[in-house]
Amino acid sequence: MRKKFLFMIALIMIFSVVLCSFAACFDKTESLDDNSNTATGDNNDNDTDDSDDELTDPDDENDPPAPIYGFGERRPSIAPTVQITSDMSAIEMLEVGVKNYYGASYIASNSEGSFSTTVMGLNFYQFVKSLTVRQGSSNGDYKQFSNNISGSVGSSLVEIMIWEETAIEKNEGSMQINFRKANPEYLIANKTSNDYELVFEDGKGFDAIQSFSDMNDYQLTASIVDPTKIWMYDINESTYLSDWSTMPVNNGDGTYTFKIVADPQASTVDYTKQMMYMLNSTVANAEDFEFRKIELEITMWDNGFIKDLNITESFFMSISGLIQTEITQNSFRKFSYYDDEEGFTPQDLTEMMSLSHNVA
Repeated sequence: MRKKFLFMIALIMIFSVVLCSFAACFDKTESLDDNSNTATGDNNDNDTDDSDDELTDPDDENDPPAPIYGFGERRPSIAPTVQITSDMSAIEMLEVGVKNYYGASYIASNSEGSFSTTVMGLNFYQFVKSLTVRQGSSNGDYKQFSNNISGSVGSSLVEIMIWEETAIEKNEGSMQINFRKANPEYLIANKTSNDYELVFEDGKGFDAIQSFSDMNDYQLTASIVDPTKIWMYDINESTYLSDWSTMPVNNGDGTYTFKIVADPQASTVDYTKQMMYMLNSTVANAEDFEFRKIELEITMWDNGFIKDLNITESFFMSISGLIQTEITQNSFRKFSYYDDEEGFTPQDLTEMMSLSHNVA
């Protein structure tokens, strides 16, 4: 029974990390011109003409009503660091999208994920929601706030809720990181239709703020995740599987779609080490952790920005030589480049740096 208990705790800890953020290096972009803002292939009018993205003046009675957008549904009107062309391969388009992600002066990403499995007769369900907001490009000074919530539901043995907040400020090369986690004693999971949300009991619950000036120290002490990165994989021309990936398809609505399948071992060398570190910091005798599938379905705007990602990954894990399981999970992530879509304005980020805002 004790082994079951420890294993379920390990599952909760690991999947909270895996689903909340996808942080890793993304190299092999040397072939792209960082200063290029001009497409060299088929030039779509939308690449340079953002007039359709301008909202109409509500004071002009002759204008049609302004469109109403959902999160991530507005084509970015900011200038990309690099543009895509219609003749690019899937990995080339993805490289452009990642460069533009790090180069965007304002970006928010909203992700939701879940998995369910049965281990040693126990039904286990994990749900995760994550919101990250960054003001300023990753190459310069910036402010970033990340809010991750997750919880396990349906297990009679273990029920753990997690609510983490991280605020990062980089200024002239120095970094200030503030992190806090809610006390699970005061977190309650409420189910509405097919969705779950975490709420605080009587507004109680956050632990004291932990502060760091170094990302490595933060990752070793508070979380193995680097929230400034886009995902936890190293995907490039040498680690993706071209025979299993698909060529970009022009959807005719200002977007391209394609699929990237990565080598599950070559693209997760550092990720696997981090997962093993997490396992061994929570449960002794974690003997094996191996990724067996990494698949990304990507939608990109025709000016080179990522619109959304659907990520599927599968891995095998073993603890104490007695508990072995293979689990597949999914996460869907949307990106917005407008500060009026996700609910946090750039001005709000200043207050979030101290994590002083109230969460009820």
